Amino acid sequence: MERALVRDDIQQIQDQVLTWADNAEIDVILTTGGTGFSPRDVTVEAVRPLLRKEMDGFSVLFHLASLATVGVSTLQSRAFAGQVGDTFIFCLPGSAGACRDGWDKVLVLELDSRYRPCSIAGHIPRLRELDV
Repeated sequence: MERALVRDDIQQIQDQVLTWADNAEIDVILTTGGTGFSPRDVTVEAVRPLLRKEMDGFSVLFHLASLATVGVSTLQSRAFAGQVGDTFIFCLPGSAGACRDGWDKVLVLELDSRYRPCSIAGHIPRLRELDV
């Protein structure tokens, strides 16, 4: 597991995401922060151009989960997910509560290979051959 703190700068965010996406040992990237509407919130603008595919359903599920805790304030989030190459990336808001909602109510199941009927593990190239 790796961690990095990156400035709210499109190029710095892209450089870090691409470094991780190019690492064959990293299958999933989680980002926190930069998904709101303030001028410094540029994670969406940095990551979206790097995506091979976008995972539209993540945003929908995140907002449904978040609605239960923050109500319509969930509209202020641009949480999203997709693939950079073969690496999945999930971009969460920066608040602790939003991260908890995203993890506890969405990602904990999607990233668990035991979750049925399916989980994202079946789409990670190096895990496709596992019999789980």
